[in-house]
Amino acid sequence: MSSKTIEQLIDGQRQDIEGKQEMETAANHNLALRRVVQARILLGNSVSELEALDSLTDEWNAEVDQLETAAIEIHLQCDYAVKEANTILEALNGLLANTLPLQECLWIELELRQESALAATLELTKVLDKFGASITGPEQAQQLGVKEMKLRAQHVLSKLKESKDVLAQLQKEVQEWTMAETELVVDCAFGGETPRTLDDANRNSELFDLLFINKTCLFIISSTTIFPDKLSQDTSQR
Repeated sequence: MSSKTIEQLIDGQRQDIEGKQEMETAANHNLALRRVVQARILLGNSVSELEALDSLTDEWNAEVDQLETAAIEIHLQCDYAVKEANTILEALNGLLANTLPLQECLWIELELRQESALAATLELTKVLDKFGASITGPEQAQQLGVKEMKLRAQHVLSKLKESKDVLAQLQKEVQEWTMAETELVVDCAFGGETPRTLDDANRNSELFDLLFINKTCLFIISSTTIFPDKLSQDTSQR
């Protein structure tokens, strides 16, 4: 087999692998982007609802102890949930800008903050239920906007739960995507059937040599694709 034929085979396999990588990477990027944007929308809506809910207590009579205590509790829970949700939004914005690494610690932080925001909203619903039960007469409840506050709190709760599921799915897909890319690189570098015995190799030594050359070239190509910064750094040091 001539050297030109070998080069053509290697080049053809390289193009096939690069094309497959590009298609899979584009599909995974689009799916991950969709998950991030979906979570951002849910969390952004939750923040808006919590801020609107908190503002409903602004006109309450602070001289009435019952109203003052309830307003403070509502404000604290809304404020805490908003802060946690905003922190998650900042982390998601970092993912979109590609400034944060997709490391396990980031997923853990997102999960913990999601749980904190959810817990604060759950506590808010309890405060509203307790406060609503203590109010005498539907007219007073309507005047204070208790029904609207409860509806808003339930809406936020459902959105936070939905965003939690979205983030969990996003984490799973990104991890699967990363593993698939790693396996593809390893397969490109060292994959393929090699002769199981020395006799098998001797029967077709030319094919065995081609396979070895192919593996080496593909490993170099994969390395320059996955680790371009490191390669350029090594070259500059030489």
